[in-house]
Amino acid sequence: MVRDALLKPPYSLSRSDVQFFTDFAESTPGFDEAATAVIAEGMMNGETPESIRSAVMLLQEYEIMFWDNVWARSNSQH
Repeated sequence: MVRDALLKPPYSLSRSDVQFFTDFAESTPGFDEAATAVIAEGMMNGETPESIRSAVMLLQEYEIMFWDNVWARSNSQH
């Protein structure tokens, strides 16, 4: 896991430095309920299943772009 690698030499980052990765790696209690509540509220305010799906797909694409750039940067320094 990226988080675990960053905690070790040569990086030796602190746990607070890698908290972002920890938050995504570990299940947060109540996350599913909170996500469901956000979706329900959006639909009560006129969002459609299609617009929600589109927003989720866009978020996933941004995440892919992030990791693609991390990979590209790591390979360009060799």
